[in-house]
Amino acid sequence: MESGINRFRRLKRQIVFINMGFVTAVMLGLLLAIYALMNKQMEQQSVNVLTRVIREEQKSTFDTPVQENTGIEIPYFTVEMRNDGRPAFVNGQYYSVDSPSQIQIMTSIVLHSNDKSGWVKGYSFRYIKKIADNGVRISFVDCSYENNLRTSLLWSLIGLGLVVLSVFTMLSYFFAGWIVRPLEEYWKQQKQFIADASHELKTPLTVILANAELLIQSSATDSLVEKRWLNNIYEEAKNMKTLILEMLVLAKKDSVSKEKKKLDRINLLDVLQESVLQFEPVFYQNNRVLQYHLPQEEIYISGNRESLAQVMKILLDNAIKYSPSDSITRITLRRSEIQRFPGALLSKINERILPCRNQQIEIIVANEGQEMNTSECRSIFKRFYRLDSARSGASGYGLGLSIASEIIAEHKGRIWASSSGGWNSFHVQIRMIK
Repeated sequence: MESGINRFRRLKRQIVFINMGFVTAVMLGLLLAIYALMNKQMEQQSVNVLTRVIREEQKSTFDTPVQENTGIEIPYFTVEMRNDGRPAFVNGQYYSVDSPSQIQIMTSIVLHSNDKSGWVKGYSFRYIKKIADNGVRISFVDCSYENNLRTSLLWSLIGLGLVVLSVFTMLSYFFAGWIVRPLEEYWKQQKQFIADASHELKTPLTVILANAELLIQSSATDSLVEKRWLNNIYEEAKNMKTLILEMLVLAKKDSVSKEKKKLDRINLLDVLQESVLQFEPVFYQNNRVLQYHLPQEEIYISGNRESLAQVMKILLDNAIKYSPSDSITRITLRRSEIQRFPGALLSKINERILPCRNQQIEIIVANEGQEMNTSECRSIFKRFYRLDSARSGASGYGLGLSIASEIIAEHKGRIWASSSGGWNSFHVQIRMIK
């Protein structure tokens, strides 16, 4: 479960992404429209040249060469192939080909084509073919300049688009921060209020608990009603103190100016064994069985002993609350590999250069009970989220797993829940160190 600051950062990124997605779509459509329009205009220009040349050719016969048209600015030329065996001639204003052999190749390609107009395959020339009884006349227009201009236009539009998107990204980031800032300030004030209120309520609740306990112990009356009232006062005050302490823990973890706890090199098995020894009598008193199988070898992680002990306390306490009588709770450990590099050779490099850093340990606390669905497995780590009390019969405020999630996040680990086969399992995954 992410902290409040991370939630606001994620909200800020979401605003930027949504805004930039919309801007990108509009910019892409606009640039594509500009490119398509300019491309159409360039194509139409070369088509107009060919149409004009053909129009001039219609005024001449195959015995009269086509007169050069100095009003045309795009390179073009005309080739005439006669059926009577007389040699073909080339006429035109100017053209850009390397040698007469290229003209022969292009002419041969067009003559073997059934199309009356189109592109010469392999060359940047567009053509129009006119067939008569005594020969064929082909007009070519050079589109190399058009292709270069099209490429230049494309890169210009891409560069313009990147510049505009960069500017809009910076503006979006600025305005996203401006939008989120009031919400963040309100959230900080709310968390500060919760922390202050929880701190101020601890003292009077402690006094109430102490007085209620003294009244219960010193009460000389045998009235069951009065004793029940006193017990109710004591139990409710104790529950309220538990709630306030949990809220205070979360408020401290959400605090912007909080100091991170120092993570030391600790033996995880020591923490697990202490938790097991502490909870074995509790499970026995509640008619439940705690099974565990811990390895003999030492498992070292970078963490805080008190915080990890609190996580185990929360998980084992939930196992008691949300499991039926005479049920079993199991604690198991499982190692897994973190694949940093693919391939067998790089795996050997991992083992030599990064020993134990590519391994992680997974703690699984599984208890028998009514299965949870996928939505409940995800929502159970939210604050104040509780399962149906009618089916669980457990009391609580829905903050324990939220605290566990915050602690595991501080340890750069993962925590999640799964449910199948009548078992509800909580998984805690933490990276191992040497």
